[in-house]
Amino acid sequence: MRKILNVSSLRVKASRIAGVSISLFIVASLQSGAVADTLSEALVHAYVGNPQLRAQRADTRATDENLPNAMAGYHPTANASADGGLLREEYAIPGANGGKLHYLSHPAGGSVQLTQNLFNGFRTQNQVRLAQSQIMASRNTLQYTELSVLASAASAYMDVLRDSAILALRKSNTRVLEQQLADTKLRLKDGEVTRTDLAQAEAALSQGQVDLTGAQTNLKGSVAIYEQVIGVAPKSLTPAKPPVALLPHNIDEAFRISDAEHPLNLAAKHNVDAAEHTIKIEEGQLLPTLNVTASTSPNYNYQSIEKEKYYNTAITAQLNVPLYDGGSTYSLIRQAKNKLEQAQALADQQRAQVRSSVAASFAAWDNSHKMIADAGKEVRQNEAALAGVREEARLGQRTTFDVLYAQQSLLNARILYVTAQHDQIIASFSLLAASGRLSAEALGLNAPRYDPTDHFERVKDKWFGTNP
Repeated sequence: MRKILNVSSLRVKASRIAGVSISLFIVASLQSGAVADTLSEALVHAYVGNPQLRAQRADTRATDENLPNAMAGYHPTANASADGGLLREEYAIPGANGGKLHYLSHPAGGSVQLTQNLFNGFRTQNQVRLAQSQIMASRNTLQYTELSVLASAASAYMDVLRDSAILALRKSNTRVLEQQLADTKLRLKDGEVTRTDLAQAEAALSQGQVDLTGAQTNLKGSVAIYEQVIGVAPKSLTPAKPPVALLPHNIDEAFRISDAEHPLNLAAKHNVDAAEHTIKIEEGQLLPTLNVTASTSPNYNYQSIEKEKYYNTAITAQLNVPLYDGGSTYSLIRQAKNKLEQAQALADQQRAQVRSSVAASFAAWDNSHKMIADAGKEVRQNEAALAGVREEARLGQRTTFDVLYAQQSLLNARILYVTAQHDQIIASFSLLAASGRLSAEALGLNAPRYDPTDHFERVKDKWFGTNP
């Protein structure tokens, strides 16, 4: 696919803060007839095609099979066998001079056996519950993967916007420095400045060109990550807004939401349930097992007699009472209990990690408003300072260095302002992700929803078939 984005064709979108023109997020220059990408469209691409998300969906479908596998313990098992061959028997006749009798027959037979378990120490029931816990944990893991992919996609989108804006600022600064150098050369001819001023202007331009090259490299790196996460090349990106309506209003609300809804917290709880069921499964091995077996075995040409038929049909019950297996089962039970304690500790650890992420994300989101306001104020101040320094330099009251310094300060302030805008939107998505509510459904993405229960409903009662 031909890339429409060209790092050399990006321009700054102008806006105004308190009547002062300032560089904001860029809008990539649109080619004729091209339609700009939005953040929502980029998130749709990631939701539909991201390979990490598709892999986790497949893993969740595979985990669904744990239930029919466990349910098989309730079902009977059937086996059939058949045999046939050639039988030659030879008998020596006592008293006869080397007398022998020979019999040649073609015995054949088969058997059909049907076995139904009636009791196995409640292991089947607990295996079913274990499978259900594993399936729920897998769905939570899938939800977290969706959350992570969408957060990464939002970050990749905003990184391209930020780096495009910075590249545009660097290019504009280079043009200003080139003009500054040309003006300095003219003033040097007129004797208004010295060669030191010329050297300073040349050095500033060289540094500006180095910074421009670095900005181009950064943008190319961001574009590569964009393609990796979102799956398509960025075209013309439009500015984005934070999902304010979805965000918690305060830190306590964020904690409540994450404790109850964050998919990693929920997955950890289901892992605790799975560990408890594992203990019961192992304990079930200490209890008796009762099976009922029905079988029939037809045999033909029985006992070397051609056309002789023999049928053996039986219904039997088998009770197996474990007495001692050398301590293996007791070891497995103790091991399972320690695994339960581990799962409980990991659930506590997971909850603490989520809370820590919520606290950091909320602080970043809360501080982002002040950072943008301060950065905007700094830009206005530096614009006023640069205008004043240039006027004073025209009157001979300022040096070329003063002008270059003021120009660099304004550039740095504008880059800081663009970065603050970028960071605010990233902080909003990070907070939404940390609280556990970042999803295609919550964002209202225009994409067909993937519902993990669809596959589960298709396979949960399957007795036969190999198609997933």
